[in-house]
Parts: sequence; structure tokens; C-alpha cells
Amino acid sequence: MANSASGETTKPIAEEERPREYPCGSRGTLRAIRTDRFKAGQLTFSTVLPITRENAVMAPLMLSVLRRGTERYPALADINRRLDDLYGSALWVQCAYRGDRLILGFGMDLLDGSYLPEPVNLPEGLTEILDQILYHPLLDDRGLLRKACVESEKTLQRDEIRALRNVPAQYAAAQARRIFYEGTPAGIPLYGTEEEVERVTAEQLTRYWNCWKQTVVPECFYVGGDNPEKIAGTIGRVFDRAENRNAVPVLGLSDRPVIEKADKTRRVEEELPVGQSHLVLGYRTGGVTVGHPEWAAAALMTELLGMSPSSLLFRNVREKLSLCYSISAGYDAFRGALFVSCSLSAKNREIAEAEILGQVAALCEGRFGNDELEAARQSLCGAYRQLGDRPASLESFWAGRAMAGVAETPAECRQRFAALTRGDVIAAARRLSLNTVYFLRGTAPEETIDDSDEI
Repeated sequence: MANSASGETTKPIAEEERPREYPCGSRGTLRAIRTDRFKAGQLTFSTVLPITRENAVMAPLMLSVLRRGTERYPALADINRRLDDLYGSALWVQCAYRGDRLILGFGMDLLDGSYLPEPVNLPEGLTEILDQILYHPLLDDRGLLRKACVESEKTLQRDEIRALRNVPAQYAAAQARRIFYEGTPAGIPLYGTEEEVERVTAEQLTRYWNCWKQTVVPECFYVGGDNPEKIAGTIGRVFDRAENRNAVPVLGLSDRPVIEKADKTRRVEEELPVGQSHLVLGYRTGGVTVGHPEWAAAALMTELLGMSPSSLLFRNVREKLSLCYSISAGYDAFRGALFVSCSLSAKNREIAEAEILGQVAALCEGRFGNDELEAARQSLCGAYRQLGDRPASLESFWAGRAMAGVAETPAECRQRFAALTRGDVIAAARRLSLNTVYFLRGTAPEETIDDSDEI
């Protein structure tokens, strides 16, 4: 398929294809997969910061304030109108943890040039908006970020923190992780606390912005049909400024060693006036993270334990014994942790916990059928096969691999899953050690649970 904007030919995504890297200014990097598979491509700009209390509070607040208006686009509505002019392109803030790093930046959706009625350089237009937001925000007569915008975004950030309690399952998961990672950067809550946000002033946020823009190093990812080399050059011109040419990239997942084994099990119970209770068990995986020789075995073990409707936890704890409303397991491959999350009636707490521990013991002892193992393998391989269906999935996969220094393609990951044996899965299970048991006890009458809550 020819790209009408450039006259060049793109191609579908090959499963073994790795992103190509292009210099993005004097320090940054653009990783790109050029393909005509999608009508709309995706371009993300990220800066990678260490997780500190200051960064957790200030970084997302800073981007939210910067997004409110610029010298060329004085209001958010003006920015949105400019995006509409760029054929409905979208711009959003991204802020998340990965390992002991804070990923901060913007994501952009843009139509493939071959579908436009006339040649338009959408990446250049979006980059111009990004330049305005990051380097030319509206300031007051003292050179400070506008106090009204700062106070407004502080309110929204405090609301975001407070709203977590309104979704008990997410609140329980966040609390369990905070306890699990206590004493490490990952234990610092993203967005901080309400009190920390309240104390931020316009002067402090402006100083933070001035420091950040002098050290920002762009880590970008592009999936689409436009020329990545031109995109890298456009982005590079924005960030290759005198004020940030000496910036040092911060990309790796962590500078800290991964804790391999829990020395004890911490148990914490909390109450909320909700009808449904939530139980979360956190396990150390023996230091098995992305790039570890046993990473694939840990992923398959987690799939078999609780990642699909055919998993041990779902079939036994939920379906066979009816001890919970929902149950699942998730593997944090960037920090070497596995979490089992269960929504249940408070009266079933003890028996459900015992049954979850029993299913983990069954894995360790090899008490599972070959058909169950193969179902888990097919489910996991299917998930990795679907990574190429969405630009966002590809960006998430390859950004994580770049931070971990791993170059395996999704197809190569599936080959590793296919080669795993029962013994590999059993060995991965035997590395688990229980670190945290968190129980959120619902104190409201169970009759208050509605269908959406149970789902």
C-alpha cells in the first residue's frame, strides 16, 4: 500500500518485527514500527523519571496545568480546536509507574496520511502543539504558572485520589501494593496524598517545571504509515534546545535489586462502608522479572493460576465452590510480584483464603492436568498474538521491553511459551513466597451489592 503523503510504500506488521530506532534530537530516541495496518496511528512522547514523592505529586500536576493553555492557544478550547483542524487528532496525558520509574508524557492519535484528502503533516502539527504546551504555557505577570489553573488542577488531582475509595476493588489493589512495596519507590502512591497536593503552590510548581524542562529527554514511540525519520527530526527540533542538551536519559526499570523472597507475611485489614469485601494476596516471585531466564515460566504459571476462565482459581474458587464474585491473578513482571485479587462476602474470607493458598500449593505439587496447562498456554499465546491489533498495545509492549533491555518480539515470546514444560511451571510456582495479605472488609449490608458491583 502506498502512502499518498510520501509516495512510499508501507507494510503490515510482521510478528518478528522489532521497532527501528531513530535519533530524536541530541539525546532522545524515537522507536517506530511503520505499517499500513491502521487507519489511525499513534505517537507518544514520554519522559522517564525516578519515582520520588516530589515527582509522584508534582509531575502529573504539572502536565495537567501546562495542558490548560499556551501563548498561541490561550485556553483548552483553543488547543482542542487546533486538534480538530488536524483531522480530529487526539492528545492525552499519560502518567504511570513501570518498575521504579515514572512514565510521564503525552499520547497522540493521528490519521494515516494516506487517508487524508490533501497532504497534511499531522505529526508536525501535533509536535507544534506539544512544543507550545511544554515550553510556552501561559504565565502571569510574575512569570509563574497561573494560580487559578494550578488551584483548579489541584482540586481535580485531590478528587482523583479521593475517588479511588469509590471503586473498592481498585482501592484494595492499590492498598495491597502500597503495603507490598513499602520502603521502595513503587510504594509511593501516584498523585501523592490529598495533603501533599494541597500544599503545592504556583511558585513551587513553576520551579519544578523550569527544572524539568531543562532535563527532559524524549522517549518516543510511533506506530503508523508516516515516515519515522521525518517525525524524529521534527520532535528533535523541539527538544534539542540549549537548556536541555546536557540532560541525562533515565530509562532503566530500576537501580535497586529486586527482592527475591518475602522474609515474613504482612497482614492488614481495613473497613469501608460497602457491601462487597475484597481480599488481595501478594507474592514475591523469587526475583523473576522481564529478562530473567524463568520469566516466561512465571507468566505461564500466572495464566494457569488465575488469568483466564479456565484457570485454577476461577474454576475452583469461584465456579466450583462459589466462594467469591470474581477472582484473578496478575504478574508484575517489572517488579517480580504476583497478586491474587478476590471480591467476596466477608463471611467467606477465611475459607476463600485457604482455598487460594491450596491452589497455589497444587501448582507447586504439580496437581493440575495437561489439558489445563495447554488451555493456559493457548490463552497466553493468544494474548501475545493480539498485541499487533492495536497501536497502544504495541507501544506498551515495546516501551516496557526497552526499559528492561530486552529485545524479544511477541512471536519469540510465544515460542518460549510453547517450549515450556510442566516442570518449568512447577519450578516457577515453587519460587513464590507470600508477602502480603490485605483484606478490605465491607461493613454495609450485603443486600446493597448491585449487579455492576458483583461484575
